Amino acid sequence: MATGRGGRTGHFETPLGCAREDLMCTSLVVATGEGSHMPKRSTPHKAGTKKYLQNCSFELLCAHWFVKAGWQVFTPLFDHGHQTDLLVSDGPHYFRIQVKTAESGSDDLELENKWSRSDVHYVALFAKNSSWGIVFPAFSEKKRKVSETGGIKFELKQASFMKAFHTLQ
Repeated sequence: MATGRGGRTGHFETPLGCAREDLMCTSLVVATGEGSHMPKRSTPHKAGTKKYLQNCSFELLCAHWFVKAGWQVFTPLFDHGHQTDLLVSDGPHYFRIQVKTAESGSDDLELENKWSRSDVHYVALFAKNSSWGIVFPAFSEKKRKVSETGGIKFELKQASFMKAFHTLQ
């Protein structure tokens, strides 16, 4: 058990859900002085911001998995026009990755090609309301069903994602 500030003990988890009992937890004491607790977000998002942030979280998760596997990861300041969310490198080779999300968890989902006329190598699609994703070579048609991408499905775990990505290379 870890002991936090104020003598609180408990089981703590890292941001990706890995249980760690050896972490020391320090609490933020709020100016009211009425005890220790973490601050909560209290301002509303503007229209579209929540969706944008959720999509960014999948880009960050994907980048985290590449870094954890020993890849170099570069992020463009903006990707409009190039449709590149991540540029990953194993040293001599570079790959442009487009990260997409979908509400549906179905293989029948038809994907619209938002990366046409770009040099994207691979697309990583995450099903928001499910526990899987699929990584596939970028295609040039306007639309294609997920089941017809030639991609490899993965569970929302780093090892599963990297295995799928390496299988495509």
